[in-house]
Amino acid sequence: MTRSRKITAGTGMVLIILVIVCVAWAALGTHHPRPSTSGTKSTTAIRPRRHPSASLPASARQWVPVPPATTVPPQTPVQLQYDSQFESGLAPAMPGIEAAGQHMPAPAYAGGWELLPVSYQPDQWVTQFTAALLGIDFAHQSRTGLAAWAVANEAPEMVPGVVPWVQDTVLYVSLFDQSAGGGTSSPIPSTDQWQANASSGVVWSASQLLIEMDPQWSQIVASGWEPTDTRFCDYDVSGVLTVNQPGQPTTTLPFSMQIYVGSAHWHQGYGTVSVSSWSES
Repeated sequence: MTRSRKITAGTGMVLIILVIVCVAWAALGTHHPRPSTSGTKSTTAIRPRRHPSASLPASARQWVPVPPATTVPPQTPVQLQYDSQFESGLAPAMPGIEAAGQHMPAPAYAGGWELLPVSYQPDQWVTQFTAALLGIDFAHQSRTGLAAWAVANEAPEMVPGVVPWVQDTVLYVSLFDQSAGGGTSSPIPSTDQWQANASSGVVWSASQLLIEMDPQWSQIVASGWEPTDTRFCDYDVSGVLTVNQPGQPTTTLPFSMQIYVGSAHWHQGYGTVSVSSWSES
């Protein structure tokens, strides 16, 4: 097993959110360059903070859905146009996402994965979620635990065209089942690679995180379309992935990805809708 994995965008599953952005951006008929200096940046390695309730036994936790922060968007011509495009564009992806979501585990904090602090600031949530997602001690954290942790931190996808029984599966599918339909890649190693990393003592950490609202998403919203989930938003995330392995030189790899956020399903504040466009170099 190698010390790092080279993953390029363009392989894996079709993510629901990517379909949304592509359809909506095509309707705008213009392109704005991505800003390079704005955003929230962290220059040091980031470790997720331990939440006090993470020490509670699993039996003491109550998994009660939290109502999302929603609005009823005004039915303007722009709103109706986008909603119609989303519905028609998303229909072909539904069967694959639904099938992949059948394997989703129940929410849990186990296998070395802990609660994240509740956040009502989207960039703060993206920062701590990214730090935890990419801060992996493979010998002491399990892949199955990560899957359950992801479910515990998901936010439902509430864009028109996403059927209700699929809404809560998108984050899990985006990370763990790229075979659901041809799209972008995931940062999460396969089961075999995870086991090899654990045997080799590999440890990942993320640093130098730059969190920016995606300019294409900003333009979609500026055009007059409103999401039903008032917390729904798209962030571009970049940083450095550090790979440590006993007896090997430390490797640092620039990475980038998109993280969509919204109203968390199982806790207050923000959660994560999907992870997409993972690129590592």
